[in-house]
Amino acid sequence: MRCVASSWVAGVLTVASLALTGCGAEADGDGESFDSVAQALCTGVKLSSAPAGTLPPNDSALLTASNVTCADGEVAEYRFMYKRDGDPTPYTEFRGWSSEPTATFDNTDRPSGKYTLQVRARNLGSSVTQNSQATVILNSGEVCPSVTLSASPKSPELPGKTITLSPNATCTAGTPEYRYFVKAPGLGFSPLGTWTGESGVWDTSGLAVGKYTLKVYARSVGNVSAYESQRSVSFTLADTCKGVTMQFLPASPQPSGTMVSVDAQASCPGGSTPEFRYDYRLKGTTAWSLVQNWSSAASAPWDTTGLVASSYQVRVQTRAPGVTTSQASKTSTFNLTAPL
Repeated sequence: MRCVASSWVAGVLTVASLALTGCGAEADGDGESFDSVAQALCTGVKLSSAPAGTLPPNDSALLTASNVTCADGEVAEYRFMYKRDGDPTPYTEFRGWSSEPTATFDNTDRPSGKYTLQVRARNLGSSVTQNSQATVILNSGEVCPSVTLSASPKSPELPGKTITLSPNATCTAGTPEYRYFVKAPGLGFSPLGTWTGESGVWDTSGLAVGKYTLKVYARSVGNVSAYESQRSVSFTLADTCKGVTMQFLPASPQPSGTMVSVDAQASCPGGSTPEFRYDYRLKGTTAWSLVQNWSSAASAPWDTTGLVASSYQVRVQTRAPGVTTSQASKTSTFNLTAPL
C-alpha cells in the first residue's frame, strides 16, 4: 500500500509517496500525528508569548516553543501559524519550518482582533503536518482586552422592572462596542440584541423569579472577533422583604429553662411570603447559635435550658423566596434569670 503525505513549506506544497504497510496521519493543526518511517515523534510542545495577552498596534511579540521531546537522535523543527478570530481564512504561516524555536509575530499592517498563534513541531526532515502543536491567544492591535459590567437598579428586583446594563471596556485604541446576553435558570445564554455602542436593556416583564446571569462581550469597532473580552454578573429576580418586627412569648425576663416563642413579621412589597432565620448569642460575644434555619415559619421555639442567667441577643433575619442572603434583620435583647 502506498500513502501520500503532504505539507506546506514556505508556501510550496510538497508531496512524498510512502511505500509502506502503515500510513502517516496528518492533523490540520489539532492533536498529534506520527512519522510512519521512523516513528520519530516530537511531542509535548508548549508555546509562550512575550508580551502575553495583549499586543498594542504596530508592535511585535516573541513566540517561544519549548518542552518538546523527540526520539533519540532526532531534532525538532517548528512552524509558526496564526488565525484571526472571526476570519474564515484558515491558519496562515508566518514562519516556516526551522529548528529555531522562536519566531516574531509582527502586527504591523495586520487587521486588529483576537488571534490564535500556533506552533507545530515535528522531527527534522519529516513530511508529516506535525507531531504536536500548541497555541496561545493574543489580542492584537486596536482591541478591547478587558471590560466591566454593572446592573441598575441593583439585584434583587421584582420581575417587571427594566434593568440597565452599563459596561466599561478598556481598549488599546479605537472605540468599544458591546453585545449583551442573559441566562435564565436552567437554560443557556440568549442575546439581548446585536452589537452596539450603547448600554444594554433587559426587560424582565413576565419572567419567573430566580437567579439569572447577565453577560457582556466587548470588542473594538470594526473587528470581526466573536469577542475580545467578556464579563458576567448575577442578578436575582425576587421580592425584597424588609421591615422585620419580633416579639417574645413569654416576654423578657424569664428564668433559664423557659421555652420562649420568637415570633416575627416582615413586609414584602411584591406579595411574597417572607422566609426567616432565628439565632441568638450571649450579649458581648460574637458567635451566633442557630435556633431555626431558613423557612417560612413566622415563629421559632427557643429552648433556654442550660443557658446561664444573663442578657442574650436574639436575631431574626428575613429574605424573599429565591434570594440566598438576608435582606433585613432585627435584633432584640432577652434577659434570662436564674432557673427556678
